[in-house]
Amino acid sequence: MVASTNCPSCGSAVEFSIGTSLVAVCESCQSLVGRGDGALERYGKVSDIAPTRTPLRLGLRGRHKGATFEITGRTQLQHAAGGIWDEWYLAFQGGKRWGWLSEAQGRLHLTFRQPPVTEEMEIPASHEEWELGQMITIPRAGGMTAVEISKAAVSAVEGELPFVPELGQSVAFVDLHGNGQKFSTIDYSETPPVLFGGCEVTLDQLGLADDPLVVEAAAQVESQAVQCPSCAAPLTIQDPGASRRIACQYCGALHSVDDGNLKFLEELGKPKRKPKIPLGSEGELQGISFRVIGFLKRSMRYLERVYSWSEYLLWSKGRSYYWLVENDGHWSLGKAISGGEISGGSKSNVSLANEIHCGGVQYRLFDSYKATVDEVIGEFYWLVEKGETVDAADYVKPPFMLSREISEDIRGKSRFSASGKHGEINFTKLEYINASDVGAGFGLNELNFVDRFSFEKPAPNQPFTMGQIYVPWAAMMLGVFFLSLIAAVMGDPHVAGRTMWAWFALSVPGVITLMLHLAFERGRWSESDYCPEWLQASE
Repeated sequence: MVASTNCPSCGSAVEFSIGTSLVAVCESCQSLVGRGDGALERYGKVSDIAPTRTPLRLGLRGRHKGATFEITGRTQLQHAAGGIWDEWYLAFQGGKRWGWLSEAQGRLHLTFRQPPVTEEMEIPASHEEWELGQMITIPRAGGMTAVEISKAAVSAVEGELPFVPELGQSVAFVDLHGNGQKFSTIDYSETPPVLFGGCEVTLDQLGLADDPLVVEAAAQVESQAVQCPSCAAPLTIQDPGASRRIACQYCGALHSVDDGNLKFLEELGKPKRKPKIPLGSEGELQGISFRVIGFLKRSMRYLERVYSWSEYLLWSKGRSYYWLVENDGHWSLGKAISGGEISGGSKSNVSLANEIHCGGVQYRLFDSYKATVDEVIGEFYWLVEKGETVDAADYVKPPFMLSREISEDIRGKSRFSASGKHGEINFTKLEYINASDVGAGFGLNELNFVDRFSFEKPAPNQPFTMGQIYVPWAAMMLGVFFLSLIAAVMGDPHVAGRTMWAWFALSVPGVITLMLHLAFERGRWSESDYCPEWLQASE
């Protein structure tokens, strides 16, 4: 039942369509109007919602796990690091239950308010007591990993909400990921803190994928042509609603991006070298169509020596961002994965591990270092800066690599506040890909994309392709054994000698391959401080 009243600020009609909603935004004057104890209260004016190119809208109706809902409100939150994300409020069954749907970087997380936090729970009373990668057990959710510790403030509101937002007030929160796309947020705006639990969802799982409004919004062209404010060169922003920074590939100027509008930040200088894959290139890798929208040159220092590599940000419509990494002629392709998929190592902190597990597969620590951004070209979905550093670690199980990055500081200063621990931990799963496949996928000169194979310095996640002989070799050895048994049963007096000669002949390629494999692994781990003990013992 719709309840209508007059705005205490301008007198215009304000409607409350949900019986359990507490506030609504006046469409005439943007005042936040609250109801309670039979009286109306004005909580001040709210800012206009910033365009974010979202397919969601107020009034959309869907269904989740058999329960119907309606999207009645939205808040926009300003991250402490500068980004903006949307939170939608879903009234289930006419407001009997409320859901929080966060939308950021193309991902949707649906959560519900959980029972009050008690002292028996493992949840720290303050966000200052958390550490990135810390693992705790959440009731009804199981083991969860802290992937972000930060602060955010409500910057804009529209529609009806089930609570009174504190406009502009910075609130600490901790985000946690768990197995099976589980997701939790701990909100420290109250004492004790408030726990929200749920999971990552898709538009299809919410029954919204086929809604005409959603389909129309998704079909809109995302890219936007702009001019560099510094040199007037033509630039293309592939995802104006998500991009936060763009660096001109012609003059090197770094600009902030606000829904496609550019603002000059600093002069980075003209790029020292051109990317092997030009910005804007379109191609196909592993059956997925991509466009190159960003390029980073990063480096790390070890024993007074600098090691550098290149990272390409790939955009594909309807998918999360991918990364294409090139290091010394070796290439890997991958994307970010949930921290909840990672387990192993320290029982209390997944970031303090020499071995971790993902998808039931064990990965071994190969290297840990500080990675620094040296060059920036193109478009990025976070506030990237030249000189930005992260604590990184690489775990390998060829042909895969898990890269873990903890971002806390930029240029030695906290991105957030001077006190407290704030930051984010991200995991990226990469798969080794042949250089020739990269060149062919983007239609580039094959002479610049030559497959590399070396026993002296293979890539950390490069597979030993000669190992393909192991299975047929073992099968032939077993075949000889069973044939010898049959021959012995039939009374062949020469079966022992023939078997020995056959095994000897067949063992030669297998033994040679094993020796080459050992040399390959020695080369792989030769510059790592985390060489496996069995490999050290074989030297």
